Amino acid sequence: LPDGDFSVRGTAVFQSGNLDSGIGLALGDAEQALVVAVSPLGYVLVRQGDAVLLPWQPWPHVQLEENPNEIWIDVRGSKMTVRLNRELLWQGPVNFASRRLGLFAEGFGETAVYTFPAIEIYYHE
Repeated sequence: LPDGDFSVRGTAVFQSGNLDSGIGLALGDAEQALVVAVSPLGYVLVRQGDAVLLPWQPWPHVQLEENPNEIWIDVRGSKMTVRLNRELLWQGPVNFASRRLGLFAEGFGETAVYTFPAIEIYYHE
């Protein structure tokens, strides 16, 4: 990810398998990554490393099952804003050890298949 302020927008789509699962974006180092994830059952998660900032919980703006969910993360200085499907989900301070971007997946049973058809990175000068 670029130095300075940036935004990341990605779209996750559940394809098949176990609905009791989640997918999202991970920013930073693997051990201390800030993770924003969504489940096709209507749940969301925000955590950084072992610190759970917003535990898996229902959220009314999640698109269910095979409908796409857009995760949008804005980082301005040390403050982060997370939107899910254009609705404000979470805001708070962040500290990244590195500027890496990855995907996060978690399952609570059998295999689930997702696509992540788009990831866009915007750099703010």
